[in-house]
Amino acid sequence: MIDARPSLPRGAGAARVSAPRAPRSPRPSITPLRALALEVPEDDVAVDSRVDADAIGDHCFRDACVSPDGAPSHVDLLAGGAPRARAVAPERGAEESRRVAGAYTPAMSTRSVPALTRAYRRLAVVLLNAALVFVGLNVAIALAERWQAPRTASAASTRGLSGWLAAQRPLHPGMDDEAILRLDRETWSRPMEYEPFTQFREAPYAGEFVRVSPHGFREGRGVAPWPPPADAREVVFLFGGSTAFGYGVRDAQTIAAHLAELMSEEGAGAVLVYDFGRGHYYSSQERVLFEELLAAGHVPDTAIFLDGFNDFRLVDGPCFAEDLAASFAATVDGARAAPWSSLPALRLARRLGVRLGLAQAAPAKAGTVLCRAADARPDVVVPRLLANWRAIAATAEAFGVRPLLVLQPVPYHAYDLEHHAFAGNLPLFEGVGVTYAELARQRAAGLDLGPDSLWLADMQRDLREPLYVDVAHYSGAMSRRIAERLAAALAVER
Repeated sequence: MIDARPSLPRGAGAARVSAPRAPRSPRPSITPLRALALEVPEDDVAVDSRVDADAIGDHCFRDACVSPDGAPSHVDLLAGGAPRARAVAPERGAEESRRVAGAYTPAMSTRSVPALTRAYRRLAVVLLNAALVFVGLNVAIALAERWQAPRTASAASTRGLSGWLAAQRPLHPGMDDEAILRLDRETWSRPMEYEPFTQFREAPYAGEFVRVSPHGFREGRGVAPWPPPADAREVVFLFGGSTAFGYGVRDAQTIAAHLAELMSEEGAGAVLVYDFGRGHYYSSQERVLFEELLAAGHVPDTAIFLDGFNDFRLVDGPCFAEDLAASFAATVDGARAAPWSSLPALRLARRLGVRLGLAQAAPAKAGTVLCRAADARPDVVVPRLLANWRAIAATAEAFGVRPLLVLQPVPYHAYDLEHHAFAGNLPLFEGVGVTYAELARQRAAGLDLGPDSLWLADMQRDLREPLYVDVAHYSGAMSRRIAERLAAALAVER
């Protein structure tokens, strides 16, 4: 950069540029800066390599041009404060001036960069806010779905939360309303997880009222050791669905917990009862789970199977089969769903579209089963249950295990529904009642359920009190009654 001071130093070089101004002509000449012998301090010269002198013309050097009188036209102050001499060509015609000025226009660059920066910042703010709103919306919907999940099987079956609590209080003595609500959330908000062979199981959980061991069983009044110790007085495995697990009651109020207490009172030493009840399980999955435990070396003294409700509810196969089938198909075909398709906001949008008639519900794939009640099919489910029981009995005999195959009580059979606080939702599973009635008819006609069977379907016929904490799950008091019948049957066999 050239030091733009009021006067240039006098010298030989200065003499060359101090000639009188030539008369104005259409194309005045400009003395090239390279021809000047100016004594300029080197530090004051800022060389800008972005502009080629040849691209500007013979009268300019870098970004500085000098008029015939040897004076720079003006000075630009840069960001660093160093002066830069930037001479504008004299009157050489509009075309020549535009050519010289167009070679390097710092003002244009300094104006355009802040404009682009401002536009980028505005766009970034808009996109960031949109992303935050989308994430917040998905989180809010997910939390709402999680909060509503416990209400689907319990509170939704009554007229509002106050009515639901009023029905629950007699079934949970010693618990206040907040504790009852926490128990309900722990019951219904827990996830399932994948398990080989049985397809799914209750995931490990450590709640205030519900505890599930990583080994696959529900804890009772204490923490049971695993594997069962060899010196235990007696080891009992209890298999079944959510009624055996004890949905809706505390750890200490399940069938297994009561059975352990009752059997331990009968002799010296504690009896270990492991609760392998799992939501949605029926006899086919229970049989597989029993075989897997035996194959792993976990052989109990007694194995109890509490069946009926899920066996007669699930006609075509286990729950969640459609999810596993879709996952398998996606893995094999490589046609995985878009990762964002399961976002809560998109799920809600799809449900609203179906409800408003703007979209169709996705059909289930062939060969899959939805986890819901089906029409009564006694001709299918009764033979399936009896076949599973025979296979269980044969396996148990081979391993020296005593089996007890129980047809459980259900609210659809031999129970006065006037005392059922949640009878309004009973039509959901009417097929179960139809199958129970048919099985009772066949049994009265001479159907043999096997020597290891125990018929408890009629045990509530003369009971005039609430026995269920929701549509089909037993209260703590009903769980103890069932445990008493189990303990009595096992005592007779011993």
